[in-house]
Amino acid sequence: MTESQSQKKVLILAANPIETTKLRLDEEIRVIKEARQKTRNRDSLDIFVELAVNFYSNFGNCG
Repeated sequence: MTESQSQKKVLILAANPIETTKLRLDEEIRVIKEARQKTRNRDSLDIFVELAVNFYSNFGNCG
């Protein structure tokens, strides 16, 4: 892998609040992953998914 093809990381954080209309987060993530598989450089892209995240459990200790 050359420097121009260095490994890229994508972090997808998603949540569906209880009081809102149900989002199709699983469908959206599936579409993103399928698009990645169609790319020429798919092996240089890592996708990480965290569902049901909230501010306090993930970012509450920042700053």
